[in-house]
Amino acid sequence: SQFTSIQWMDSASRDFGKITEGQKLEVSFRFKNNGNKPLVIQRVQPSCRCTIAEQPNEPIAPGGEGRIKASFNSEGHVGINHKTLYVYANTKASRNNELHFAVEVEKKKW
Repeated sequence: SQFTSIQWMDSASRDFGKITEGQKLEVSFRFKNNGNKPLVIQRVQPSCRCTIAEQPNEPIAPGGEGRIKASFNSEGHVGINHKTLYVYANTKASRNNELHFAVEVEKKKW
């Protein structure tokens, strides 16, 4: 089979603390292909349109590392935000791997 496994290097769930409304939050999740087949990231689907994701276009060789990056636009999202990135890849247990991040957006002070 052409399936492999993915290991998140830091954590698959991160809290980025507080930012001010209007700021963009850049997030990055490092991973490693700890299986023995090339890891193909087919798609990274954010849970909302306020988040834009970037994915590696090339397969990651066994033992190789990569990053999933995303940018969250906090405009109009005051309060605590919990966002998910659905990472579809040729991974054994499930094709869908979830990344989570939280950030608290504070209202702009005029």
